[in-house]
Amino acid sequence: MLSKKKVHPKDLDSIKKKVNELKDKLAKKPVKCSKEKKKLCHKKHREIDKQRSEFSRGKKKLARLKQNWPEKTFLKSYEKKINLLKDLNYIDENNNLLPRGEFCCQIHIQELLVTELLFNGFFHDNDPDVINGILAGIVCEDQAVADMGKSYPFSFDNNEIYSVVEEINKMEIMHGLKISASYMGNICGVMEAWSRGEDFFKIVENTGISEGDFVNLCRRTSDLLRQIGGAYKGDIRLKEKLDKCLSKIDRGMVILGL
Repeated sequence: MLSKKKVHPKDLDSIKKKVNELKDKLAKKPVKCSKEKKKLCHKKHREIDKQRSEFSRGKKKLARLKQNWPEKTFLKSYEKKINLLKDLNYIDENNNLLPRGEFCCQIHIQELLVTELLFNGFFHDNDPDVINGILAGIVCEDQAVADMGKSYPFSFDNNEIYSVVEEINKMEIMHGLKISASYMGNICGVMEAWSRGEDFFKIVENTGISEGDFVNLCRRTSDLLRQIGGAYKGDIRLKEKLDKCLSKIDRGMVILGL
């Protein structure tokens, strides 16, 4: 049951005044509008309703955009990458670079894949011709060019590289990132043949790869070799091997240019 409260005389007068005003309004007969006025009135209300709907949609769109500001998207992606690098032992819990991370930040082509191969001993365990073939598969970005190399067999089992690629991609997916590692194994045999001394024009004729595309592939492979050598300076034996790899690629039409 509601408790009775005393109303101040001034408030009571105000309430009575409002009640009387409402009574007067109710007592008045509704104003009759012409058909034209009614049409205009309905049209105006439709416009108001349309504007209200547009405003409501705009408000919702703005709320969605605020959730996806570039700064927020960048921060989310940054945090995911940091967590990935911690799990891969590239950085420690304080975000300091570990040996893998120090090497990786100096590589600019498929950096995770190249780093994993180096620290798995691939460059130490294989000969220059195989290394050149694998690096060509890493730097090649044109599937059509890669497929032209099928006629040249490769002496190395590419499944070893594909398994590393798969592991990196799994880790990236697990952290909510797009996959970054890729590998085109069909081109490896062509680069291995070039590294072993095959004639430039014979390769072009046998594969159908244009002279410009093959020169470009060789130069990209050389560039990656230089990046690896520059990032891993402490190992003299590896440095000598990488220099040998370069000498086997940078010859003939590749250094003359087209």
